[in-house]
Amino acid sequence: MIDHYASRTGIFFPAEIALLQTTFVRICEQRTIAKGSLAAEKLAKDLVVLYQGGPMDDRDLTEALRKARARRFTSVGEWTPGPVA
Repeated sequence: MIDHYASRTGIFFPAEIALLQTTFVRICEQRTIAKGSLAAEKLAKDLVVLYQGGPMDDRDLTEALRKARARRFTSVGEWTPGPVA
């Protein structure tokens, strides 16, 4: 895992950006999300917010995203927009 400077400062080191990019690209490919789409933009924002919450590697970040998105569904199964964390 990378030292979590970004959570304290909002500044990302190249290794942190590389981690976020790798995770972003993998998830886009798995979910067939077009890069540049609104869905891709939302995914990127969610990943950054989650990453700023604490030290994570690719697996932790993917799991945090899954849990955050699961929390957004209401009891009737509708998507509820809102912050990730």
